[in-house]
Amino acid sequence: YVVRLESRTPEIRQLNLLKTNGIYSVHLTDLKRSRRSPTNTLSFKIINDTGSKMIVDPYRVNILFKNRPLPVDSIYLDSKTAKPHQTIEGNLVFKNENTEKIVFEITPRDQDKLRLPF
Repeated sequence: YVVRLESRTPEIRQLNLLKTNGIYSVHLTDLKRSRRSPTNTLSFKIINDTGSKMIVDPYRVNILFKNRPLPVDSIYLDSKTAKPHQTIEGNLVFKNENTEKIVFEITPRDQDKLRLPF
């Protein structure tokens, strides 16, 4: 008999990447990759660095591969608005076989686009 065991726990890659544009900051914390499928879950934080309220539209958060948006299976934001110096935490689920040269892109309403490769 041959017994083959497979782990169902995802492979986790700690990212700890931070980029700021003076108005807001994006902190990518980790990337979880399923061992059985090309499903990836990216955990991130958006930090409002200003003295005014910021609105984040989930439809303006993207994952790019070779400068093309990948389909997003789901996105979770704990809030769509951030008061001054408040943090919004979120998760984004997408499918992609290759995790190289992927870029997180966000464009909050009335703000500049910010791209962060990981």
